[in-house]
Amino acid sequence: MVGVIGGRGYSIIKSRLRICFTSVKQTSRSLIWMSEQHRDDGILKNFLAYLFVFLIVIIIHSFVFGYIYLTETGDDVGLVTGIYWTVMTMTTVGYGDIVLTSSIGQLYSVFVAITGIGLIFGLLVPFVVIPWAEGRIKTFMLPTRPPENLKNHVIICGYNPLVEVLVQELIEHKHALVVLEDDESTVRRLQRKGVPVVFTDPSDEDALIEAGVEEAKILIADKSDEENAAIVLTAREICDVEIIALVDDLKKADYLRYAGATRVLSPKTLLGTYIGKKSTYRLTDQISDVTEVFEGLDISEFFIYSRSALIGKKIRESRIRERTGANIIGIWSGGYFHVNPSPDEVIRENSVLLASGTKEQLTKLKRLTW
Repeated sequence: MVGVIGGRGYSIIKSRLRICFTSVKQTSRSLIWMSEQHRDDGILKNFLAYLFVFLIVIIIHSFVFGYIYLTETGDDVGLVTGIYWTVMTMTTVGYGDIVLTSSIGQLYSVFVAITGIGLIFGLLVPFVVIPWAEGRIKTFMLPTRPPENLKNHVIICGYNPLVEVLVQELIEHKHALVVLEDDESTVRRLQRKGVPVVFTDPSDEDALIEAGVEEAKILIADKSDEENAAIVLTAREICDVEIIALVDDLKKADYLRYAGATRVLSPKTLLGTYIGKKSTYRLTDQISDVTEVFEGLDISEFFIYSRSALIGKKIRESRIRERTGANIIGIWSGGYFHVNPSPDEVIRENSVLLASGTKEQLTKLKRLTW
């Protein structure tokens, strides 16, 4: 069908697609000022460590104070009084109702005060207060510009569980990427994870140019089929970047190709076709039906044969990632396809795993399936 369409017909289709999909673009965006409540694990650990050190220092100072006070006055003060004096001195409140009068006592009082200032301004502020404040500011302000100097990078338009593992792979391999997403909650979640993300319309021409589409290695369109068409049209008008479009309905693949997609993939359709083919395949460690996303990262499906040691095990128990290096990004089981399955998902006979990794990693996984 594609081959019989001439240049004029192609142009007409492309222009009509442009008019259709441009009409559904969002015309305005607003930033919501209320920040989501979120406690960063690193800050919490720093705070707990600070609290532990603070308590230890208070206890030590309290005992030392008690000893010095005993030598000065002959009175044995209790632990509570020692803690009271220590806290008052460390925080520089200094009510003056309990004081050390000897030279050693006065020097020690100065030391305790300096210790308190150091704990507050040397540890609490830089390692707890400032990171917490920065985190609140960052989550309050949504990112509207991509990282600078992006080149030979991957642009991902839209974020969902299907591309989550791909993003993890890119980050692990230190490959530059940026996610363009128009859902605020998703942007905030990615921002907290440290994923380079921009809050924008992925089909907006200016947004794609700012994301460096002309210098990008690959653009992946992973929104709805209609939105993907608008993204592909816009990107193709800007430059000749390689575009991979992910679709739910393979019947719409031709429209995306007309729009300018280099490749159109339907993960669910690929799995269904794969299941049908497997009855004629002989057992071999050669991988078939490999889809290369880019150099060093491939995606393939793996049928679970009746003698596989993986049968009956949860994904967590199978230790596939540790044993092969491959990531499970989907599983077809019981007639349903689960994207980014739970670690507690059970691998059953006749299940089909969708995995990503290098060819070597996928080959290792292949050997575990039969």
